[in-house]
Amino acid sequence: MDPELRCPKCGAVNAADAEVCVRCREPLTPISAVLSRHERGGSARWLEQVRLTAGELKEKSAQASEERLSEFRELDRRREQGWAEADARQKAKDRRMILIVFAALLLFLGFLCGAGILALLQA
Repeated sequence: MDPELRCPKCGAVNAADAEVCVRCREPLTPISAVLSRHERGGSARWLEQVRLTAGELKEKSAQASEERLSEFRELDRRREQGWAEADARQKAKDRRMILIVFAALLLFLGFLCGAGILALLQA
């Protein structure tokens, strides 16, 4: 490995472990490049761009939330409608069962009465 490191910007010779060029202060390592970008205000431009789009992002987020809420409301409406329909079907089944039991009871009572009259006639 070379004990010297040349600056890609100005060509100055630097020590092998140098982070920045001694002549032009150009970053010589990836880490120093990232750090110097933050020091020079690169993040401030990014932050300004984010601030400019924040209102639009907030509006889009609110709209997406409202759409999801509408979907959940529709799902809830359908679920409740399904429950109401199932309840109506069960009530109809219950009414039919009550009518069948009532009819069977009448037949049974009629049979008992008929048997009682036959017994009286035979006596």
